[in-house]
Amino acid sequence: MVWLCVHDPADSLKVTAAFANWPHTHWEFGFTIHGSPLLDRDVIIVSGGRGAARFPLFKGLENADLVMFYFEGDNPEQFGPGQHYVTLDQLPKNLRNASAEHAVVAIELTTQNPGNGNAIQRMGRIEDHVNLGIPFLYVSPIDAIRRRTGAGIAGGHGENRLLPFQKRLVRGNTPVDKKNLVGKVVGVCPFSGPTHPPQGISHWTEQYLVVQADSYQLNTAHLTLPRIWACTHDSYRYSGSQLCELYDFMRQVMQDVEKSNVNAGRVSSAWDSHISATRTRAASGRGTRHDALRLNGESNGFSVGSIREIDGGFTNFSSPHHYSSRSQSGSLSATALGSGANVEVVLRNYCSGFSVNNPIMSSLANTVNNRGLILSRKLPKPGNLSKDTYTGTMAITDWLFTRSPASHWDIKNWARAVSKNPQNRLHVYAVEGPWSSTQVLANTTDVYGRRSRARIDLYRCNDGIFIGQPLADLIGVPFMTPLAN
Repeated sequence: MVWLCVHDPADSLKVTAAFANWPHTHWEFGFTIHGSPLLDRDVIIVSGGRGAARFPLFKGLENADLVMFYFEGDNPEQFGPGQHYVTLDQLPKNLRNASAEHAVVAIELTTQNPGNGNAIQRMGRIEDHVNLGIPFLYVSPIDAIRRRTGAGIAGGHGENRLLPFQKRLVRGNTPVDKKNLVGKVVGVCPFSGPTHPPQGISHWTEQYLVVQADSYQLNTAHLTLPRIWACTHDSYRYSGSQLCELYDFMRQVMQDVEKSNVNAGRVSSAWDSHISATRTRAASGRGTRHDALRLNGESNGFSVGSIREIDGGFTNFSSPHHYSSRSQSGSLSATALGSGANVEVVLRNYCSGFSVNNPIMSSLANTVNNRGLILSRKLPKPGNLSKDTYTGTMAITDWLFTRSPASHWDIKNWARAVSKNPQNRLHVYAVEGPWSSTQVLANTTDVYGRRSRARIDLYRCNDGIFIGQPLADLIGVPFMTPLAN
């Protein structure tokens, strides 16, 4: 039996260091730290790569930190038993061309502060893998303590002076925590001084995971790790002794696959406790604009869709498809479209300052006549259309605010299931910013920009209002056709 593990190319230096003097340096890479089930099996590790060296299944997509594939048989003869770090061109054809059907789980392990923008960057990775049909486990600290001073420290990347001491703790399989690090460095102690309150998990993350799970009808969950101090260097924040829960999950999933098949790992009981905890946290989530959006929806008679609260008390009388989330304060506006002739009036108001293309306007008004709001997100610069933090935030708005219920929606089993097609919308999702239509075209071509292109209905630019891909496909016009200019 062979396990093929494809890692995020951003971690290549860590993996290379781990295999430099294998097995004595295995602790350099989070998935091969002491106690990992990858250390007692035949495992081939390969980078997800970039460009021409990209792992074929993930071309044009983001890469989770570790995607685990399973194949019957032994390690290829040229590698032999044990654990091996190889290049893509060294893989036999059957492994190099692994399909999603061979994938057991994608794991994203981040040691960053769980509530900051870094967590939001991961939304695209979740979306890409579940779209392929691969279950997704997101792993991050339960909370973090940050100092009030020092931009790098407060931001979460850590104190370089602590790095050698953290490495020593990880190498010795000793917990990396305040107790074992206080007083180690010369000068001002990184742990001293005023701190922010503990920064907990972003409820965006929990809501998004649950919506993806229900929409794609597969397992996703958030496994939480012990608290971190943000002053610790982010590359070595946990030893194997602190990753036991993750390794127990991986071990159980791998055993279930080895006893049966890939699907046994995908639905393993190892998921159960983490799914339950994730759904509990999602049910309690509230955000800065939740109340405003809910009241806007209620005052306009929207009985289903976004802007409703999930309180954990579902009944058969609950509206199909209702949950809470949040958006950045001041960055998302909501304008009621109304119905009938009023829809065109509202759309024309959105196009104020430009000359409307009447035939396109008529077609568009008819197409969105049954939608509730124009949700318009303000972005500060064109590059944000292809910036992971912003595309992650837009993914949350898209999936948690705008999608219609999925055809398989069911109050008991798939209560948060929404359509996988952005054309099936309860609202019109727009973005606006200080950019031209030419800049929009330039920033919607890479892996992140293509996300914006795939989900945004309207672009308000400084040279007009333009039709985004979902609406363009619905009304039969090219992407970025002017609605008004």
